Formats: sequence, structure tokens, C-alpha cells
Amino acid sequence: MDSTSLRLGVLISGTGSNLQALIDAIENKKLANVEIALVVSNKANAYGLQRALTHNLPVVYLPWKERAESEARLAALLQLFRVDLVVLSGWMRILSASFIEQFPRRIINLHPALIPDDGTGNTYTTRDGTQIPVFRGLHVVKQLVVEAVRKWSNEV
Repeated sequence: MDSTSLRLGVLISGTGSNLQALIDAIENKKLANVEIALVVSNKANAYGLQRALTHNLPVVYLPWKERAESEARLAALLQLFRVDLVVLSGWMRILSASFIEQFPRRIINLHPALIPDDGTGNTYTTRDGTQIPVFRGLHVVKQLVVEAVRKWSNEV
């Protein structure tokens, strides 16, 4: 990929079915200018690692021990691989606020989804009053990446 691609860091803990959906969408050119820069799993036997290796993607098994130490190692990896967007794709660890603050507006969680305030709208209001978009349905990954690409492109 070229230097204008949006670089994803995909965090997994299991089978990697959403990772596979991302791989397929990138390979089929449904997600243009997007590449998976790194796949990280906290489980050595996560099948998603095999999916990534099959597609020649860099993988790291990161044993999760003490939270602060593990998060520091994870942040260092994401920075080393120049990740633009962190995708929690079945990542079964809760990340601290201090970790999330290192990647402002650069982390998406594919599951579970936020529910709109009224159950039908397009936004979710956080405790501090910030409204964030809600994406749902089969095309969530594409919608999120398109939004991230749009924002990322405007900042370059």
C-alpha cells in the first residue's frame, strides 16, 4: 500500500470473523486506501491469527498480564506500526481511559454497538454531552472506515 493509506491495527481475541470481513473488503477493493498494518491478539490460540497469517499480515501475540504494562506494550506496538485507526474486533479486554486517550477518536469497537438515545436515531450522547454517530447493520465496518478516511483525509 502507499503512504496515503489508512493503516488499521486490528485487535482480536478469538476467531477473527470481523477481521476476515475487513481483509475481504480490502482485497476486493470495497475499502479503498485502507490496509491492515498489524493484527494483535491477547490469546495465542486465537484462530484470527491464522486468518491474518494466511493473508501475510503482521501478527503479534501479546500476553495480557498486568493492565498498565500490557497497555503500554500495546500502545508501543501500535505506534511502531504507524497505526492510524485501532479496530477492536472481538477484543475481549477492557482498555483504560489513559490508553484510549492516546488514540483520540481513533478507536472503533465493532461489537457490541452503541444504541441510539431513542432506540431509532443516528447518535448516542455520552455522559459529558458529546454526541457521537451510531452505525448499525451489515455495513458497519464500511461506514466506520469511510467516516475515518473522510476525517483522516481532511487532517492531512
